[in-house]
Amino acid sequence: MNRFLALASAIAFFSIIASCTKDKTDVCAYDSSQLKYNGFIKDIINTRCSSDGACHGTPQQPDAGGEYTSYDLIKAKVDNGSFKNRVLDIKDMPSGTSLDECEFRKLKDWYDAGAPE
Repeated sequence: MNRFLALASAIAFFSIIASCTKDKTDVCAYDSSQLKYNGFIKDIINTRCSSDGACHGTPQQPDAGGEYTSYDLIKAKVDNGSFKNRVLDIKDMPSGTSLDECEFRKLKDWYDAGAPE
């Protein structure tokens, strides 16, 4: 009887665990047609990097390393590797805060797609 109870308990436990992993929804799902600078990316950059008073805005703060107020200026940072290094690899940008999971995923996916305008 004890073996049967132990086996039944184990089956019930693993069934509950398995059912929990199947129902996960992607909280960061997005419309991939908007994965371009003039889609999601510009809003993230403006909000986190180049809004009034932000490090990479106009005027930029001293030692900011560049202005991020247009696609061409951001694309130059993508092309020279500094965007990937600081935002995606080291993850020390934006300074003093961090990107949420969805912002980070969009920026990484945008970068991986060739950083389209």
